[in-house]
Amino acid sequence: MSFEAITTQEQFDAVIKDRLDRERSKFEGYDDFKEKAGKYDELKTKADGYEQTIAAMKLEIDGDDKNPGYKKQIADLQEKVKGYETSSVKMRIAHENGIPYELAGRLSGDNEDAIKKDAESLAKLIKASKPTAPLANPDPTKIDTKKAAMKKMLDYLNNVMGEIRAYGQKPKKQEEKFLLVEKTGGGETNYIKTATIVVQSYADSQYQAAALNEIVKEKMKDMITLPVISKCKLNSDYPYPDTTTKEERYQAVFDIVFY
Repeated sequence: MSFEAITTQEQFDAVIKDRLDRERSKFEGYDDFKEKAGKYDELKTKADGYEQTIAAMKLEIDGDDKNPGYKKQIADLQEKVKGYETSSVKMRIAHENGIPYELAGRLSGDNEDAIKKDAESLAKLIKASKPTAPLANPDPTKIDTKKAAMKKMLDYLNNVMGEIRAYGQKPKKQEEKFLLVEKTGGGETNYIKTATIVVQSYADSQYQAAALNEIVKEKMKDMITLPVISKCKLNSDYPYPDTTTKEERYQAVFDIVFY
């Protein structure tokens, strides 16, 4: 290739331009790359922020050695609810089998059927251990204070509940609202008697039964004004629909001390 001398300014400018064009061609797309690199850094910063947020949320959910997470809190609440449900089932089954409420917590079983079987066995033992009552009171001068206290309670509820009647046995004639009062357990120490009293509030709907139950609880607080009653404390209350007759009712359990 022969060398051609540059003799004019135009030739020199053309050579320089060609050289510059070749050099520029080496860096084609650099500005685009630079722009993309900037966007990558921005996205990476956001991604790091998201990862930190996710890590913080995961810690709130799972917890650590210092703070329990939402999972553990939910599990604890579910365990409590399960315990309440089991306790309610035990109390219902204890009542159905004539077992005192103070012994309901001793019933065992992984499900309702197992608890029922255990309750039936316990009920047989309780029945077998009860002494046979005499056919008549050997001393007619003695008054059965337990029956007297029960009658006092029934009379009291009938006086303070207005049109709502309280019964010791379920009335044969259906009423829209009424109370059924039962003694499910009791004892005696140093001539001081205790009893577990159940008041069932019957009504046409669960809401009405619950409302009636609230009135019963308030009225029972004042039962200590009776001469024979020294203490009346609410043990528990809960919905207790009659599964046989499909009647709505609420049940309140009271611990009574009387003389």
